[in-house]
Amino acid sequence: MTAFNYMMPSRPLPPVEMDFRSPSVHSGLVSTSVSRRPSGSDAGFKRYVYTYNMLAAQTPMQFYISVEPYDGKPTAGQYQFRLSMRVNGIERPLSESVTRHMSVDPRKLSFVVFVFPGKNAKQVLPLNSLWSLRVWLRVDGVDHQFFKVDDLLVGKDLDFHAIGDASFARRAGNGPDYQVYQGYVGKALITFTVRWQRIRDQLYKYSLEYEGGGVGDVLLNDLRMRIDGDPLAVSFLIYTIPVQSMPVGATHRMRVWLRSLVPLTTDPAISHPLPFNDSFIYQRIFKLDDFKVGGRLEFNALGNKLVMAFPHRGGPETITTARPPIKQDKEKEKEREERDRVREREKPATTPSSQRSHTYSNQNHGGLPPPPPPGAQYPAHMVSPQVTFSSQTYAPYHQQLPNPYPNGHMNQLQPVRATDRREHARSPPQVQKSKARVEII
Repeated sequence: MTAFNYMMPSRPLPPVEMDFRSPSVHSGLVSTSVSRRPSGSDAGFKRYVYTYNMLAAQTPMQFYISVEPYDGKPTAGQYQFRLSMRVNGIERPLSESVTRHMSVDPRKLSFVVFVFPGKNAKQVLPLNSLWSLRVWLRVDGVDHQFFKVDDLLVGKDLDFHAIGDASFARRAGNGPDYQVYQGYVGKALITFTVRWQRIRDQLYKYSLEYEGGGVGDVLLNDLRMRIDGDPLAVSFLIYTIPVQSMPVGATHRMRVWLRSLVPLTTDPAISHPLPFNDSFIYQRIFKLDDFKVGGRLEFNALGNKLVMAFPHRGGPETITTARPPIKQDKEKEKEREERDRVREREKPATTPSSQRSHTYSNQNHGGLPPPPPPGAQYPAHMVSPQVTFSSQTYAPYHQQLPNPYPNGHMNQLQPVRATDRREHARSPPQVQKSKARVEII
């Protein structure tokens, strides 16, 4: 399945009575109902839910199509469409939401909902479990496809023992908000834990994680389902299938199905299942085709060209830092961004006109003042390398400019850099001449 992580409708969907009139799997339009979300006034946001019932391979299904206007009013504009399925008291989303612009009345729509057997060529599945779902909107003789689901896996009393080489996990324990399963993945004993958290009313958020030898990870997170009864009454079927890989037993396909017990009657007074009632409805909620876990793998079987590394003596090196490395990198990045912002603020703001005038005024000999008229001299503070104010000596700053006088003429205004004594003590660089280039050793 895809797109399990988007939000369910803000309020629980209204209960709909199942009314099956035809056993055909193609009778998708058995009964239709439209419901409106209750609100305090007519000016509140409204959504319209269309319900379609179906019976496919003795499995009752309900499909909810929620039509939600962006402005909350049944006027022309953008609409969002959501699709969910309810089977045996468990409702879950099926596909991502669809957005369309619509100018017709959202309370008078007609949908075409149907399923047909899917192709079971690339994967081994129980019989009558794979379906392809299509949802079309028919308006004024024009049909628009809104939803397409090719991997709808649901069925009643499915035969999973027909799957060859499948390794099933068994239930090992449970708590008020979790269930624990254990099974072998190849030769490795793996523990799977299913957890759930109640969000509101009958809406729950599920997660799945695994652990083997003290190492694990989260496989599924934020799977939202609406359950009418007790979540502890819902169990899971987890199994893996080995895939051809090198080394053998390193890759597996993993499948997770949701299993719910079918009551004998819909009467609430006697709806508790009896001991001899072993009818279940299964729904696949998760799959993973490259589960990389194994036990005692033979890596030397990869070939004689394999080069294996060996560990360093003494074990790992312990490095102690004052702060976590990841947090330190983030702080350095923030400091770098702060320095860049400060530099941007310190840059002078010049307009194009001021920049042109600045360029024009600095075209005289690389920034030197214009030559004095005949008979005039430069001011003393421009010729003397030092200026004295209040018994303190200051060295005025002169920019190191290129020599504007070619052919060896010296610029009398260019300051002379004082020579450091340490430069005389240094040995001159040795130059090695070659035919190709000159290198400084």
